[in-house]
Amino acid sequence: MGDRWIFFLGEDEISAGKSHTPTKLMTIFQEHDKYMDEEWASQVDAINAGDFSLNADAADWIEAPPEAYEGAPGWKEYAEAIEGDMSTAFGYSTTVETVVKRLNLMGFTSRRSKEEMSDCLRELREFDGDDAIYVREPGAAKRVRHTIDCEEVVEIGLRALIASAKPSEVKEPLTSLEAACLDALEPFREHDEDPRILLAALLEGQAPDTVVRLDLHDLLSAGYFARHDAVSELALQELAAEMASSGPIIVMTEGTTDARFLKRGLQIVAPELAGYFTFLDPDAKAAGGAPELVKSLRAFAAAGIMNRVIALVDNDAAGRQAVKTLSGAPLPERFKVCQLPDLDYVKDYPTLGPTGDIRYDINGRACSVEFYFGLDCLLAASGELLPVRWTGFNNAINDYQGELVPGDKKVVQERIDRMLTTAEVGDTPLDDRWDAMRKIAQTLIVAAGR
Repeated sequence: MGDRWIFFLGEDEISAGKSHTPTKLMTIFQEHDKYMDEEWASQVDAINAGDFSLNADAADWIEAPPEAYEGAPGWKEYAEAIEGDMSTAFGYSTTVETVVKRLNLMGFTSRRSKEEMSDCLRELREFDGDDAIYVREPGAAKRVRHTIDCEEVVEIGLRALIASAKPSEVKEPLTSLEAACLDALEPFREHDEDPRILLAALLEGQAPDTVVRLDLHDLLSAGYFARHDAVSELALQELAAEMASSGPIIVMTEGTTDARFLKRGLQIVAPELAGYFTFLDPDAKAAGGAPELVKSLRAFAAAGIMNRVIALVDNDAAGRQAVKTLSGAPLPERFKVCQLPDLDYVKDYPTLGPTGDIRYDINGRACSVEFYFGLDCLLAASGELLPVRWTGFNNAINDYQGELVPGDKKVVQERIDRMLTTAEVGDTPLDDRWDAMRKIAQTLIVAAGR
């Protein structure tokens, strides 16, 4: 008859709560992280919808419904079936590695979280006028005063939290100092504080493949939601208006093709993180190119958009000019501007210009999105690389701008489209042709976490 949620790190119960959905904790999960016993969950949904007919033969996995159902047909068999293991009944589960990446995207890094916790403890000490922690040793009549800095209190308290969460049969008793440091972290364990602060600090040093699990089967039984509700998406929607760090990260690009290719590419090389980025609807932009992107980004800032925004410009002369232009007019901290990353395989690339055919390093001069899906997409029918044509001199950065010939560019785009489609249906391994796209994904991740 409970409506309790429990948060696990491996087999250890780290935190729990009752009578609410832990929306902020839900932001570290996505819908593909959901697990459920479909038979059990469907039975619960039926009961919550008022269908009390139960199959007694299948009752060995059923948990008791809310007290209001007592006396309904099948209640006795239903109530006798609550002793089973409910760890696979309903909830969300992923790994420490994935959670850490997602927390970083939301701005909850381990370093930042520990600093915030230490600063909070320091403010409490200033308020109390004491820079020590008091420990009651066994058998001592008075508490012993320990002079210990706030950073060390946080570190000891985090280790003590992990130790205290162990199952009773393997749990080691805490020392008096450990217990005192754990008590000092109590403000960060209360439900009016953001649990992601403590979690980001707690996960530092944990094995990447350790399972992180949020058990929600009690809340499902209590009717907080139905089994097929997108609980993680609902949590994000609830928090988006409250805090920018929970909302999607908007990525702005120079053109419609850029947005389409990068969105699909990110879903392929970083599926566990792709859901945290949203690419600006290309149809919402009247024109493309770096100058228009600069205007759009400034308009977003002026409009007070609360989401984090990343403007991703081409790795060419126009992109470099855009970065220079925007650096001269500081944007809000949540706005970032970055170029597509440099590529090793274009450092000696064929180019066409007034002085003839010359091989040149085109990083920062001519690298549009079309160059980021491997050299195979850039080959002519002859097997030679499709050349870049120099189109003009950019006085703002004192360098030349180049691009693929329009007809060649269309051929490359068609190849990329086929490459993405093949990968999306799982017909090809993600070999080194995807390394450049992985670099772009890392560029976005770094920009989001700064």
